[in-house]
Amino acid sequence: MLVSTRARNVSFLGALLSMSCGGTLYLFSAYAPTLGYSPTETSLIASAGGAGMYVLGPVAGKIGEILGGRRLAFLSAVFLGCGYLLLAFTVRWQTPFALAAFAYFFVGLGSCTSYNAAVSTILRTFPVQQHGVTVGLLASAFGLSGFLFSQVSKVFVTSEGELQTFRFLLAVGVVTAAANLVACLTLAHPSATYVPLPSVAEGLEADVPERLDEDEDDRAAASAIAFDQPNPFNTTEMWVFLAAFMILTGSGLMYINSVGTILATAGMLPKSRIHVSVLSISNALGRFVTGSCSDWTRPRVPRLSYLLLSSAMFVPAFIYTASFVPSVFTTATVGFAYGTLFVIAPVFVGELGGVAKFGWNWGWAQWAPALGGQFFNTLFGVIMDRHTPRSSSNEHERLPCVGTVCYATTFYAAAAATTFAGFLIAGLVAKRLRRTALSGYRPF
Repeated sequence: MLVSTRARNVSFLGALLSMSCGGTLYLFSAYAPTLGYSPTETSLIASAGGAGMYVLGPVAGKIGEILGGRRLAFLSAVFLGCGYLLLAFTVRWQTPFALAAFAYFFVGLGSCTSYNAAVSTILRTFPVQQHGVTVGLLASAFGLSGFLFSQVSKVFVTSEGELQTFRFLLAVGVVTAAANLVACLTLAHPSATYVPLPSVAEGLEADVPERLDEDEDDRAAASAIAFDQPNPFNTTEMWVFLAAFMILTGSGLMYINSVGTILATAGMLPKSRIHVSVLSISNALGRFVTGSCSDWTRPRVPRLSYLLLSSAMFVPAFIYTASFVPSVFTTATVGFAYGTLFVIAPVFVGELGGVAKFGWNWGWAQWAPALGGQFFNTLFGVIMDRHTPRSSSNEHERLPCVGTVCYATTFYAAAAATTFAGFLIAGLVAKRLRRTALSGYRPF
């Protein structure tokens, strides 16, 4: 089934709307302190959202390959709407944190299906030469979700400066569900073997013309190439990449989910909404700028080189946070570095394993941020709890933890880990450049 230019453009607009309402996990730190749970419980709720976003990625990807992006967008509307509805009522009823974690898991699952529906559809319907910029734009919209909804949250702030969390979460649920229902109606639905231009994995020999005409024979040849690409998980390169990806995304998620709690230790909780907005904008800029630049430099520079930029930005930001209250510039640095990860990684996986099985391959790759986020979020919560004083009259009553001592150890560990991840990526980039010099084909 061919996809017309008009249908492709309408599909892209629908995907853009879906993504702009699909990244609300980045909004969590704006209302997390109002949920009423301990630091460890709050971190576990955040981790549950990450688990929904990443752990079930292979299932969401496979569903998308079988049923198509439209049905996956419909599932996203159901998951986001129900997840936020349940989370809102856990706030009103002050239920045990496990129920809030369960609700937030569905929010994460809704974000996962929204992301997979949009990206897999666009990768199938746009030429490989445009994958960086198209995925970059979509990922930018995904990253901007936090900023957009943090602005909406101002409508739900009382005259005393308190957020009406219940009403706000209900509104987020309605809007995100509606956006994905629109995407359900507008996303293109190419056949399972439709590929607009060939995506040949690096190092594969393929007798493919330099430029393809847009006819059925050329599309069939392109599809065959995409399906014949080897399983990327059989390569050492993929596993080294996933190890670095796990560390970088996990440490970034920890900062994103905990910046509100960090500011609270300095008595600056009202500024958390500013930091959420900065995170979203810088996250989106990182995705768009890096995606566009990676397309432009692709013939000469491996796409993975941009992950070195992420590592180089994370390290000083984490060291600074361990010693001082994070500034807006620190938050912007983390947001840009994190955004870079999520435009380079899916394009890299799509080109390494082929767009035909992108949903399945990227779904498994998303286990890396799930595991990384779980580890670093839990580490932050445990260390924060350990430094939280107890009331002398009631050992079950927690007193506010004040100062960087509450979390400094976590960020020193994160800085060391991201340095190690940078060395892993540097090794992969050096290997690709050597291979390019010997064989002459273009790196990803």
